[in-house]
Amino acid sequence: MTDHAKLVKMNESSPQVRRQSQARRYSRTLSDESGQGRNENLRRVSVDSSQSRQRRLSVESVKSERKYSQDGASRNISVPGARRISGASYFSSWKKPAETTVKDDKKRCFENTYRMEPKIRFPEGKVRAVIKEALETLASHTYSANHSPFVAKLLSARVLENVKQLNIERYKVVCLVTIGSKERQGLRIASRCLWNDQFDTYVTACFEEEHFFAVGTVYGVYYE
Repeated sequence: MTDHAKLVKMNESSPQVRRQSQARRYSRTLSDESGQGRNENLRRVSVDSSQSRQRRLSVESVKSERKYSQDGASRNISVPGARRISGASYFSSWKKPAETTVKDDKKRCFENTYRMEPKIRFPEGKVRAVIKEALETLASHTYSANHSPFVAKLLSARVLENVKQLNIERYKVVCLVTIGSKERQGLRIASRCLWNDQFDTYVTACFEEEHFFAVGTVYGVYYE
C-alpha cells in the first residue's frame, strides 16, 4: 500500500470525515424527498384544476339547458283543450281596434242643406206629457227651502233627458223647473226670448199641492 492510499484511509477513518459524509448523505435524502413532495404537489394541483374545470363546464351546461327550457316554455302557450301554439302566432292573431272609425267621426263633414224650416214641428203634446210625468213625482214631496232647489235641478235634468229621447231634429232644448211654497202670496213667472215665432216654441205644465207648487217649462229653438 502506497503512502497516498494510507493517507486517504486514515482520513476516511477519522470522525470528522465520517460526520461530513453523513451530513452529505442526509442532505441528499432531504433533497430527494423535497423533490418527490414537489412533484406530488404539482400532480395534485393539476388534478384539482382539471376537476374544477370539469365542474364549471357541467354547471354551465346545466344552466344553459335550464335557460333554453325556460325560453321554450315562455314561447309556447298552452290552451286547455286545444293544441299548443307559439307565443308569436298567438299574439299575431290579435287584431288592433280600428282607429279609422274614430278619426272618420271627428273629420266627418256635412254639406249645407239650405233648409230654412223643419220637416217636423216641435211635438208640444209629447213634451207636455213628459213634463207632467216628471212633476207628478212630487206628490210625496215636502217643501223645504234647503232641499227643494236640489229636487228642482234633478227634475229639470230628467225632463231634458226624456225630451232628447224623442229625437227631435234640428231643435235645441232648454228646460227650467221652479218649485215654490204657498204662503197666500201672488206669483207670476214670465220669460222673454228672441226667436223665430214661426218655428220656435215652448211648452209649460204646472203641479200644485197644499203647501207648494211646481212649474216646468221646455223651450224648443229651431237650429238652421
